[in-house]
Amino acid sequence: MALIRSRAFLVFLLVLVGGAVRAGAAAADADPASDVLLVQNAFLPYQPATPPALVKGLNQALTEIHATGLQLKVAIIGSPVDLGGIPDLFGQVRRYAAFLETEISYRGPQPLLVVMPDGLSLQAAGPASALSGLAVDAHQQSGGLARTALLAVERIAAARGRPIAAPSLGASSGGGVTGPLIVAAVAVLLLLAVGLVVRRRLGRASAMVAARQ
Repeated sequence: MALIRSRAFLVFLLVLVGGAVRAGAAAADADPASDVLLVQNAFLPYQPATPPALVKGLNQALTEIHATGLQLKVAIIGSPVDLGGIPDLFGQVRRYAAFLETEISYRGPQPLLVVMPDGLSLQAAGPASALSGLAVDAHQQSGGLARTALLAVERIAAARGRPIAAPSLGASSGGGVTGPLIVAAVAVLLLLAVGLVVRRRLGRASAMVAARQ
């Protein structure tokens, strides 16, 4: 009888453990950044794509600040879509930062910077005063948020007394304006070409009519 009870208790414990594992996996899957930041230093918005120059600059800044001893992670959240199964936390940068830090910290507090259109939040990465006066550039969407994150990383490094060199971003870091301009230019050229073809056909038609008369 005791053996049966022991086996039943063991089965009960296995069920509890299995349920906890599945719940933990579900929670991780609900928040994309918590998965990405386990293997990368930065989580970027899904859409629109972040300009490559800013992605490179942010990664360079994170590499440099890591070399000073601060293993900082950055999560840039551009829309509720970037939060997966917890879209209600969009616009609540401090609450989300506290949540995300607990999701990705295993060996102690994880230095973390979260950037949303509504603001920035630091977790275990020094005093919040390091970001005092830094406004989020949300007008250029992903590009503006990434630029803000880059400036924040530089400020965090400076506040620790270990400043890093500002990376060169080049001329292509303006937040995706070039793409729409190219599309508009192509559209204008197509309209001009169509107009030219129509004019030529109308001219030929007029000439044929005049010849018949």
